[in-house]
Amino acid sequence: MRFRYLSFLLLVVAPCAAAAALAVRVADTSWRALRFESDARMARGVLASLEQDLGRTVDSLVLAAKPLASPDTGVPAVQRALRGDTVTAIVPARGGFDVSVMFGLPENPGVLPGAGDSYRIRYASGPLHESAVRTVEDATGYDAALFVNGKRWASGPGRPDHLAPTLLDRLSYPPHGEALSIGPVTGAVVPMDPRPGTLPAVAALVAPRNPRPAPVSLEVRLIVGLMLLFSALAGWIQLASPRAGAEKPDRAHTPSAASVLLLGLVPALAALVLLSQVDASYRAAVRDTLVRDLARGMTLAQAQKALDSPTGIRMLTGFDATRVRNGRVASTTFPEAPLGELRALRPPPRAFPATGTVSTPHGPSLYLARRLDDGSAMIATVPWPGGELRKVRRTLVSTGGALVAWLAFVGLAVVVTRKRSAAPAAGPGTERPAELSSGR
Repeated sequence: MRFRYLSFLLLVVAPCAAAAALAVRVADTSWRALRFESDARMARGVLASLEQDLGRTVDSLVLAAKPLASPDTGVPAVQRALRGDTVTAIVPARGGFDVSVMFGLPENPGVLPGAGDSYRIRYASGPLHESAVRTVEDATGYDAALFVNGKRWASGPGRPDHLAPTLLDRLSYPPHGEALSIGPVTGAVVPMDPRPGTLPAVAALVAPRNPRPAPVSLEVRLIVGLMLLFSALAGWIQLASPRAGAEKPDRAHTPSAASVLLLGLVPALAALVLLSQVDASYRAAVRDTLVRDLARGMTLAQAQKALDSPTGIRMLTGFDATRVRNGRVASTTFPEAPLGELRALRPPPRAFPATGTVSTPHGPSLYLARRLDDGSAMIATVPWPGGELRKVRRTLVSTGGALVAWLAFVGLAVVVTRKRSAAPAAGPGTERPAELSSGR
């Protein structure tokens, strides 16, 4: 009867379809967060490279600074320069930024700045020579852009011309970054020096050059959908179609309980296999993404001539780094803590960086090691996101467990119902065959 078929759809096929849809949703959400964090890490690398450009510009201006005639000592910047500070100002200008540098030097080396008239204010200004975008694009393979007050300043091809004020306002609040769709790809935009309630003056945007594949491929979704459709059609044949040659063809035949249970295994297996595949694929994607980010970060550090400095690597990439020479830690960004496993890592071949897992003060971590010219090893590490992995696995396992429990309950109900309906009905005026034979 059609009632049996509708019950099969609602009690078996629909829960399996819902579990499969939840698996796809979890995959989309998890991959989106993973990719955003990777893109945001590269965007922060653009901003760190811009700070490197600023530092080089300031150094060149300090060398070229000339005495400033009749400085106004009531200006706060002049007062700071007289106290021995180097005052740097960055002013948006046509085509980018102008950088100004002011500092005080004593005319008499034996007299400190600010003592009477024995000081001289020096001043220089010039354009900021930006190379951050090109450096990051060459080192990482991303497209990158820099925005000043929401307007594009430097970028590769295909970037937007401006960022909306509402977007800039959101960037000033945690998590200080946002995904941004650019045609067929999705990138990340990150502000420099965010302050709540203040629109960031500078923001960096990075995006992959090619669209990324879907977490659950179209082929897998099609296979699962076809298995669910097959279950629905097979259920119609088993539960709703009339039996050929039956005395009452308008009534459906009653299939065995075993055939109904086997029929329900098809959508159940499809959903459970998809849940398992999403969990395994996500763990692999996390590892691959972190290893790629480590490799890109080390390449960026090399391009910025900071590969031999753990502090420089940390500033550019956000990764902790340790330099190991002859089994000893030469320098590190970690606080004082046992680094036995890091010390035990041997320098890899020069042309082949080594990757793996290692224990650090931050817990289990992935590492990438490169051999430096002096034979030491520079090791960059990133903590393994065990908490996020457990959260995703807990969601998938809970969904699979709930589905199995529900289908077990439905199967048990089918078996009990069939046994009850198969028992001979007893009532008034009904005699059993044994009693008739004994009456003869």
